[in-house]
Amino acid sequence: MTTPQPPYDAAPRPPDDERPQMGGISIESVAEPTEYQTPPQWPIQPEGSRLTAWWRKYGGLVTAAATVFFIICGFISLTRANQPVPTVTVTQTATVTATATSTQTVTASPQASAGEQVDPRPTVETVPMPDYTGMNLQEAQDRLQVLGVYILDQEDASGRGRVQVIDSHWYVCRQDPVPGAMISSATKVTLWSVKNNESCG
Repeated sequence: MTTPQPPYDAAPRPPDDERPQMGGISIESVAEPTEYQTPPQWPIQPEGSRLTAWWRKYGGLVTAAATVFFIICGFISLTRANQPVPTVTVTQTATVTATATSTQTVTASPQASAGEQVDPRPTVETVPMPDYTGMNLQEAQDRLQVLGVYILDQEDASGRGRVQVIDSHWYVCRQDPVPGAMISSATKVTLWSVKNNESCG
C-alpha cells in the first residue's frame, strides 16, 4: 500500500535506526496520521470580493426595481398636480327685517260728473302750525317731523350766520310760518334760534 504524499513539502524523515523507539514500536509511526487534511483552497476571496460577486449577480435586479419605484412615484406626483383644484362655494344668507310705519291721511276729491275734469293730485291734510317759540331746537324739529313736516330750515337769530352743529344746544326765538297757520308735508318751516346761554334780544 502506497502512503499518500502531502501536497506540501514535508521535513525530511530521519533514518529508521535514528528514530526513538518505544517497546519496539516507532513513536513517529504511532503519532503520524495515515491521512492528511485537505488545506484550504487558495486564494481565499476577501469580503470585498464577495460583495462584488453578489452585486454582479443581483445588481441588475436591484437597479430595475429602483427604476420602477421612481417611475411610479413620478407618475403619482404628476397625476396629483394635474387634478383640478376643488371649488369651494360659500353661501351667506342675510336676513334683514325692516319695519316702517307711515300714516298719511289723503282726502279724495269727489267723482266728477260727465264732462268735468278731475285733478289727479290728492288733497294733503293740513294742520295748524304750533308755537315753538322758546322750545329747544332739537325738540321742535322732532315734533314737526311727527306732524309729517320734513322740509326744515334753521337760521342764527343773532344774525351772525352761525351753524347749529348740535341742535340741542340752541332754542327757538321765532318761526315761519307763524303759529296757527295751516301747514302740510309740502310746507317749508324755518326756525330762528340762539344758544341756550344767550337771549333772543
